[in-house]
Amino acid sequence: MNTDPDEKLDALFRAARQENPQNASSDFPPLGFQTRLLAGIRAEGQQNVSAGFFAWRLAPVFAAIAIAAGAWNFSQTFNSQAGEPALPFDDSVILEYLTGK
Repeated sequence: MNTDPDEKLDALFRAARQENPQNASSDFPPLGFQTRLLAGIRAEGQQNVSAGFFAWRLAPVFAAIAIAAGAWNFSQTFNSQAGEPALPFDDSVILEYLTGK
């Protein structure tokens, strides 16, 4: 028996080089499996575009609309005279409209 560690190590390396890991056991996936799997996932992801994708893409548009509405609302408060409501009518008009009197 060889007791020299270098000879043992060389024998192990030699045995490992001769062994084909694809045929040795089923612990290893077939060659190119990960590449094929990732390509399939990418192809599937491009075909199935969800509503969340469009919502994320339109988020800047919705933010711009919200900012424009806020600016318009803020500008309307300065168009009225000091101490007057921004609307041209008082609460009695709204009350008459809602109650029908």
